[in-house]
Parts: sequence; C-alpha cells; structure tokens
Amino acid sequence: MEIAGLVDTGSFHTVIDERSVEKNDWKIDRPGPVLGAAGNNPLYCVGTCELVTELTINRRTRSAKLHFAVVAKLGVGLLIGFEFLFIFRVLIYAEARQLSFRRNSIVRSAREEIRTKEGLSQEPRSQSLIEALSPVTGTILPIPTVLECGIMVANSVSGARDNTTRLMVLNPTERTVALLRDNLVASYELIDDANVGDIINQVAVLEGVDECVLK
Repeated sequence: MEIAGLVDTGSFHTVIDERSVEKNDWKIDRPGPVLGAAGNNPLYCVGTCELVTELTINRRTRSAKLHFAVVAKLGVGLLIGFEFLFIFRVLIYAEARQLSFRRNSIVRSAREEIRTKEGLSQEPRSQSLIEALSPVTGTILPIPTVLECGIMVANSVSGARDNTTRLMVLNPTERTVALLRDNLVASYELIDDANVGDIINQVAVLEGVDECVLK
C-alpha cells in the first residue's frame, strides 16, 4: 500500500494517521510515546505500529522495519521524521527540493536498527559499554545517535556475533536516564572487514600530531 507523506525534519519520530492503520488492519501496540506539535500543541498518540517499509527514490528502492507513532486525526497520511531519513540514509537537497539516497559509500548498505538487550539505568554524566541486539552478524558501524531522552550512542566499529554487539552509550545530562529492554538505540552500516581501516580513518582523522605513543 502506498501512503503519501510529508517530510518533517523538525521531528524525530515518523507519525502515521490512525485511520490508515485501522483501514489496513495493522496491529497497534499501546501506549505510544508522548508527542508535541509545533507551538507545543499536543498530538494524541494512541500507540505505535511496526511495519516493513519500502522507500523508492529515482527507481532505487530500500526497505527496513520501522516503528511508527500512530496519531488520531493527524491531518496528513504520514509525517516522515528524522529517524526515518536516518535509517534509509536519505539526503535532502533543499535548494532543488529533491531527495536522494546517499551513494559512493564504502559500506554495503544502511540496515535496520540496534536495540538494547537489557534495561539500562545510566547515571548523570557517565558512559557505559553495553550489550545490544543486532539483526546481522559481521562487522558493523553503529551510526551516532542522540535519543530524545538525552542518551548518546557513539560511532565505533564493532563486531556482531550471535545477534549481539556492543555499544558505547553516554549520558551527558544532569539526571539519571533509563532505557527499557528492546529500546531502539541506533541504526547501523554493515562494512567489509577489508575496509575497517578506512572506516576508522573517517571516524577520527588526526592532523598536526607531532608525537605518538607506541605500545
């Protein structure tokens, strides 16, 4: 089924109208997140809906499993938020008013998401290396993410084995932040082992360094 959508770069969540969900008899998981619209006006979110989604731009198609916030009387079929664009690796050319998939990457493709394996309570201004659930096996690069609760996920090459990987999460806030089990924390890119060195160089390029430490 095709749904017309409006790109909203000011929103993290992707929001779908409740009538579209009910019309297609899609399952709604309740309750949903607390959402606010422009001007701090509340949106009545009735729950979330997990859907396998295809996005086609210029005859190129990518697919991913996404969670949509379901909102009553949205006024538009779909509001496409930052997370959606992030997972599909969509570039926005504002001047030309065009969208495109990111190309010329040494990674194979952008994939679904990484989720917490267990619940987490992160102390203020602290960081932890946690185990997380990965949908693939191999060498992956978690895409750096800032969650709405304030938790940050670092960009670091990691090995995924038996659907488990490790993530560095940071809490820069002054309050303790809790993440639930199976909480979405990052998307990722699957990389070839031969290109790991190139990926690391992209993450941190050292310039103007006159000294080094040898172990």
